[in-house]
Amino acid sequence: MSHTTGGAERDKGPHYRLDQHCRHPGLDSDIRFYDTDWNPLPTENYFTKPGWKEWLTESGSKNEADVTMQVPFMLASYRIDPSTSTLTLTNNLDKLLDKALYDDISSDLMPSLTYEWTGKAFKAKK
Repeated sequence: MSHTTGGAERDKGPHYRLDQHCRHPGLDSDIRFYDTDWNPLPTENYFTKPGWKEWLTESGSKNEADVTMQVPFMLASYRIDPSTSTLTLTNNLDKLLDKALYDDISSDLMPSLTYEWTGKAFKAKK
């Protein structure tokens, strides 16, 4: 497991910590937020973890029941780019699933999702 920490300007706004988990063949991540004294803050105030609706492409939305039956959870790594204030979630299911299964459903899933820091929270980039 590795940690990446950062945040807004020193002593202003929340700080974050990214946790990279290697319990699977591919990375799976989590993000947590802290005040300037590193006391935990409610993550949902700063970032809402995407559900299947956000990960599905247009074709995936039409096949949601089939996709979620074959893949009961998403495996994604998180990366923050401080220069652009963006958080990128990368789909890592190709590292977990059988190649034939992943090839069958890959067009139904977004390869990544990007969120922008608004100064108060990470919001999905349009």
